[in-house]
Amino acid sequence: MVQLLTLAVAAAALACGNATDGSPQRLEAWRPLSAASVTGDGEGGVVARVNATGELLHWGMDGRLRHRCPGGDPLLQGERGPVVARGTKVLALFLNHPAGDEEARQAAVVDLRKCRVTATFSLPGLTLQGAGLDSGWALVTGPNPPAAGSPRVWVVDERGREVLTFDLEEAMSTLAEKVDLPPGTSPRGFFLVAAGKELWLLPHARYELWRPPQRGKPLRVVNPPPCLTATARILTGEENVAYVTAFASKLSEPHRSAILEGIARGGLKPSFRAAVTAASTYRDTLAVVVRSPATGAGDRLDLWDLTSERVLASLPFPADVTLVSLGEGFAWVRDGEGRIGRWPLPEVSPADEFRCPDNAPPPG
Repeated sequence: MVQLLTLAVAAAALACGNATDGSPQRLEAWRPLSAASVTGDGEGGVVARVNATGELLHWGMDGRLRHRCPGGDPLLQGERGPVVARGTKVLALFLNHPAGDEEARQAAVVDLRKCRVTATFSLPGLTLQGAGLDSGWALVTGPNPPAAGSPRVWVVDERGREVLTFDLEEAMSTLAEKVDLPPGTSPRGFFLVAAGKELWLLPHARYELWRPPQRGKPLRVVNPPPCLTATARILTGEENVAYVTAFASKLSEPHRSAILEGIARGGLKPSFRAAVTAASTYRDTLAVVVRSPATGAGDRLDLWDLTSERVLASLPFPADVTLVSLGEGFAWVRDGEGRIGRWPLPEVSPADEFRCPDNAPPPG
């Protein structure tokens, strides 16, 4: 479990190679000098935090720079982790502990229109994922200590006060049985996406859509068509060592050394290649990048209409880029050097529906 949490957080700080800094006025021209955390703003735009300086940048769906906030505010200092965005509001997460509390992590809400910190608070445990909601933030927070149990999926308001915690224990037990994970591993990771007033979860370990209990409705699990299903691939032995070593080589310190030292001590637990590698929404459309069990690459993108809960289209996706944000008729994607560009999507209608071909191969 410690290994999986470390990998999840470290992935947010992947280095951007040797790219040179370019004008941020257009998103396609931006070349970060150092590692940067990027995320969608829920409205077709992109928000980035440069890890070395803390600078926050916000581009609209048209790719033009809307806001640029320096990172020198004393309230934004610390070991920078992921960022979560909702329009012009950003939840900046940190990996270091607040003074006097060795179990919590710092967080701050920033209004990009004014470049002002509107709230700071501490969150228990290590927050791995988040999504912006109408009046707050949905979060996935790891247990503390990491081996203590399941992560917490919950909602806080703009000042970090708990609004709701979802009861997902039974659903997670069912998922673990479906995936058949070896002892010592658990399907603990989720992507969170918001559509309208509803929150959806996508487990990393198996391609499913979960609508947790909310607004008086019970938990609902939606499965893709049979030919599109995907389940995590378990990695053990030398294959696991090679996979984790290659991943660690791309990370900045101290994450790289922590993982490599764990491998050298022989404490590496089984890993799994997640079935779902990215997800983003624009209005009621959801884009999901699904990993091929055969190649290990995220090589397919499915478009869903969340109102009707059905797949509209399924298309090949480049294995060497990462989905950042969904826009209207396109997606923002990021390559291995940190460059972000538009990736066109086919025109779809809510009336469309993907159907498996009669000769479809068995799901992976």
